[in-house]
Amino acid sequence: MKYNDPNRYNELKSLYRDVNWQVKAQENLKIGNVHKVEFIGPPNSVFDNYKDGKLDSRRYYGPTGKPRLDIDFSDHGNPKNHPVVPHAHDWHVKTENIDIIKRERNWRSLSKAEEVANQDVIIKE
Repeated sequence: MKYNDPNRYNELKSLYRDVNWQVKAQENLKIGNVHKVEFIGPPNSVFDNYKDGKLDSRRYYGPTGKPRLDIDFSDHGNPKNHPVVPHAHDWHVKTENIDIIKRERNWRSLSKAEEVANQDVIIKE
């Protein structure tokens, strides 16, 4: 495939890489019921936050322990602004200072890699 269909090969390679980092982080999974998920967590880990016995959000921490990705499993009580559930929020560097990062306010649909890596908690209707 690598030589016969290089575009497809690169697509699958990228998908594998994106799924792999999430699955490896899930090996260091913490579960809790907190009002606000901690900003800093163990490097390369995941925190599942439950509310009323249901998974509300999942935060992935990167190699520095800072947030990398949030997946929300609710519409936050605001279906007009969050019509897609689950949805993701990325974290980005806010300024040239790489120590300051900010959660992206705009949500996006889950990528294929995020769907695959989180299929254990995604409820299909």
